[in-house]
Amino acid sequence: MIMNTYQIYLYFYKKHTGEADRIDIALDSLGINVERVALDENPDLEDDILALVDKDKKQFPLVKIGQGKIKGLLFKPSNNLIKSIFSDDDSFKTALPRPTLYCSTWCGECQTLKDWFDDQCLSYKDINIDEQPAHAEKINRWAGGRRVVPTVDFKDVIRLFNPGLELISKII
Repeated sequence: MIMNTYQIYLYFYKKHTGEADRIDIALDSLGINVERVALDENPDLEDDILALVDKDKKQFPLVKIGQGKIKGLLFKPSNNLIKSIFSDDDSFKTALPRPTLYCSTWCGECQTLKDWFDDQCLSYKDINIDEQPAHAEKINRWAGGRRVVPTVDFKDVIRLFNPGLELISKII
């Protein structure tokens, strides 16, 4: 299992309790322990968590993978997406939107990822954060204060920070 070494958090508002329960049950069925955090009851965390998302979209419930170094964010994940990421079963694929790859000219892993997408004939949008500083700042905010490349954003579904080919190939 790729993500079994990371701490998993489930952030939600009380109005999303039903969806949070579904996600918690899906993770639990895979043996994944999750720390549930109702943001209504933890207002001191709310600003920090909202900084990880696009504030105007409030993409909750939100699953955060990783504690200090964030590995990924899942926005209202489907059970299939959860299974494709957290299980060893490669049969769970989910339709994902066209990804945006946030990369840097100096990053070898970025080039490897772009080459893989090209080899698979997969369409993606490429943004060089060296040439577009506003996107570099956005990555810094999304990753909890770190400028991580490659960052792969499947709009409103999943955002991954330096995911590696193994994880990308599992979900696509």
